[in-house]
Amino acid sequence: MFCNLRRLAILCLVTGAAFAAAVPARAQKYGASVNLSNNSAYNYYIQINDQGRVVWVNSNSPSGGSGTYQLYLYDGNTTKVIRSTTNPIQPPKINASGVVVWTENGALWLYKNGVATSITPTSELAYTNPSLNDSAQIAYAGEDLAQYENGIFLYSGGGVTEIATGNGGNPALNDKDQIIYADSNSAIHLGVGVISPGSSCNDLPEINGAGQAIWQGSPGCTGAYGIYFFDGAAIEIISPSGGNDSLSHWQRGQINDGGQAVWQDYNGNNGPDIYLYSGGAALNLTNSPTVSMWNGEPQINDNGQVAWYGADPVKFGSQLYLYSDGAVQQLVDNAGSSNFLDDFTGSPAINNQGQIAYIGNDQQVYLISPVGLWQNATPKGNGWYHLSWFGDFNTNNSPWIYHNTLGWLYPFGTSTDNLWFYDNTMKTFWWTSATVYPYVYRARDGHWLYYVIPAQGQAATPRWFCDLTTGLWESD
Repeated sequence: MFCNLRRLAILCLVTGAAFAAAVPARAQKYGASVNLSNNSAYNYYIQINDQGRVVWVNSNSPSGGSGTYQLYLYDGNTTKVIRSTTNPIQPPKINASGVVVWTENGALWLYKNGVATSITPTSELAYTNPSLNDSAQIAYAGEDLAQYENGIFLYSGGGVTEIATGNGGNPALNDKDQIIYADSNSAIHLGVGVISPGSSCNDLPEINGAGQAIWQGSPGCTGAYGIYFFDGAAIEIISPSGGNDSLSHWQRGQINDGGQAVWQDYNGNNGPDIYLYSGGAALNLTNSPTVSMWNGEPQINDNGQVAWYGADPVKFGSQLYLYSDGAVQQLVDNAGSSNFLDDFTGSPAINNQGQIAYIGNDQQVYLISPVGLWQNATPKGNGWYHLSWFGDFNTNNSPWIYHNTLGWLYPFGTSTDNLWFYDNTMKTFWWTSATVYPYVYRARDGHWLYYVIPAQGQAATPRWFCDLTTGLWESD
């Protein structure tokens, strides 16, 4: 049966392409930055977990020499010192439970349940940059002083176990207890097996929750480095020019749980660019005169958002950049500062909620958070909200929502100006916004639909839609 709304199809089809094309480049909206430190001297080495807890180092010595060093923790409400020492504190790590690990003066330290404790046996030394997982296991490179040998060690609650002997680089550990490291011959080890021989001068491996990994390597040890990707079965070079890139050997790429990877690479012009490997291809995020010309090490979350410091091509000073939803935006402008945020200061830190901790041009630690998707909704109690254009919905099973007439929906987006939903009844994605609803754009076939909103007291099911392409009614 034909629906009498077909006469609107031409209008919707003409505007549909413009609506759909706008979605991928929608910029993430952020609120104001909040100062977490309010202290003096130098702050650096920031880390953040998914609960928004932030840890960093503060010192009155800008070069890591003699002085006073403090480890700060922001617990989501207040900022406190969890360690104060005259020993330089190396980059800390924090897991989902708020456990913090770091090294100082050859000792491995753990902060848990409000107490900081040295956990390295007196017969061992712990080197810098330990890896921490959400089970509070710690993998690190160190030295067995009794045996006069280096090795890779694992702390697992009850004590320390040496899992490999010999010189090696800093290991990486995932939540499946898989450990990856480069040995003294530059071979990459994953667990007890070798996945890449040392003939490629491999270093700086990282591993995700799925067991996928990336590392730097130089084919034939020629001195030109590329980024290697291990998908769990095979290895490939994913950097654009193969193994002939001008990578800095000390810079570590990052990989998220979705298999996306980011790294800094030199393109031969101006300064280093930021690359994102996603969907089988490497994308230059900074290949634009309006972005930055000198970019620091990037950080990526599991949603594919990338944060980094960069030097503005026109202004003087450092800026905070974010890649999200297909677009690069400058979140914070530190123009006018002579403080370029470099490897000593460290990279910004981004969590899976999109929150970013960073150093400002005043050397203070700031936290900037995305604006909530439903911030303009009116709460009605018990998890129910109301939007004037969308109606009533419940968020108790977030990220899923239950709409009082549309049923179960999974939202994707950064504001109600532009929303994709996965419709659990229709088993496909559709797009709408505050300006076009109740018209929706269905991804499966590219059709515009008109949703007939039930009148007060009318049954919500079956749902009725007018397909403006075919002119036919649909119900489910």
